[in-house]
Amino acid sequence: MSSDLDQLVAEAGAAFAAVSQPAALENEKARFLGKSGAITERLKGLGKLAPEEKREQGARINAAKEAIERLLAERRQALADAQLAERLSAESRYSRFMQHKRQLDPAALDRGVNPRPGREYEIHFECPEFTCVCPRTGQPDFATLRISYVPDALCVELKSLKLYLWSYRDEGHFHEDVTNRILDDLVALLAPQSLRVEGVFNVRGGIGTTVIVEHPD
Repeated sequence: MSSDLDQLVAEAGAAFAAVSQPAALENEKARFLGKSGAITERLKGLGKLAPEEKREQGARINAAKEAIERLLAERRQALADAQLAERLSAESRYSRFMQHKRQLDPAALDRGVNPRPGREYEIHFECPEFTCVCPRTGQPDFATLRISYVPDALCVELKSLKLYLWSYRDEGHFHEDVTNRILDDLVALLAPQSLRVEGVFNVRGGIGTTVIVEHPD
């Protein structure tokens, strides 16, 4: 019986160590300590024994139960520590992004004179390969960026716009922030009659995000 219980404790320890999620750990707990678990079944079997043997075997089973409970508590703590370390790591990555964030220079954008200032017309750009970086995870975020504006006296120069948008590839920005920032920079550059920026971001975590900002508000 003693060797059988030692084997059960070792099996529980291996099972607990193999799981990486708290929910899975609770399933393993039920397998060994639940109402129909291995320890409970052994305790139920004590009723068939003589009183002295019942006390001896009961003590051994309870000792095995306590050992399994210790292993369970240790694994719970290890998983909690791992989750905390992961959160702290994400926060650290975010902090590094913000600390080393290169300030984009809106002056890199260039502009030219509107060739038809007396006519109201709309200019539309579409950038299907816009990329920035998630400031939380450090993973790239991809989007289709659509820019539409009605110029007044000035128009944006296309090569400078391309290079400006490319410069976001190494930048940590939330979707809402980067879309608003692009609108603000273009409005400051052009003083257009109206301007609209639409960022259609690819699905991440099962959710697609579209951010639309307009000038004037």
